Amino acid sequence: MYIEIETKRLKYELDIKGKYSVIQGDSGSGKTNMCRLLQQKLTGDKTVKVTSSLPVVTIAPFDNGSGLQGIQNSIVIIDENYKILREPDVASILQKSDNYFIIIYRKNLDFLPLCVENLYEMETNGRVHWIRQKYTVSGIKDFNKIKHIITEDKASGWEFFQEQAAEEQLKDKINYSKGYLPNCLKRNSLCNTCRQIDTCQYKHHMFKPDIHINEGTNRMEAF
Repeated sequence: MYIEIETKRLKYELDIKGKYSVIQGDSGSGKTNMCRLLQQKLTGDKTVKVTSSLPVVTIAPFDNGSGLQGIQNSIVIIDENYKILREPDVASILQKSDNYFIIIYRKNLDFLPLCVENLYEMETNGRVHWIRQKYTVSGIKDFNKIKHIITEDKASGWEFFQEQAAEEQLKDKINYSKGYLPNCLKRNSLCNTCRQIDTCQYKHHMFKPDIHINEGTNRMEAF
């Protein structure tokens, strides 16, 4: 969603996605002033122009969240000194709302399910202010080029990336698709428990020479 907030002296250009976006940045980069301009707009100041596919609003700094009940299907910009962000149930208040939120917050925001792609920094050249993603998400799926992967835990988190790596390898080796793989590869089962081991095309390299059985783990692997 593209947003422009503009006066004769200042202009803000925001391009966001998702329910929550957080804007960070150094002091003096114009973040708080953006909320002030919206407050002026709500009081009838016609010098502030807002262009967006959805209404762009803010709430009163002293509002504890009750003001959101009268706002629907809008983009709500909240500054870090607003009272709502100090409420103990702020996460529940925002999640129950059907609005989108842009939150100006210099610290780490640990009370919302925030995607790293929705974390931005504000930059300015004096008049024009814009945002850019704070972190670059590479989207690399070539696991041969990745040296380290940090997971939340060593159980499901590690298993997820292990499966992703296996899928990428198998895709290159045997034109992988989920409906194409035999059941043994889908279940990651032990080869010596399979009733068809004697006629297995994978084990005897009849199907593709790059698929082998690891004698140490007794499992199928792609090389």
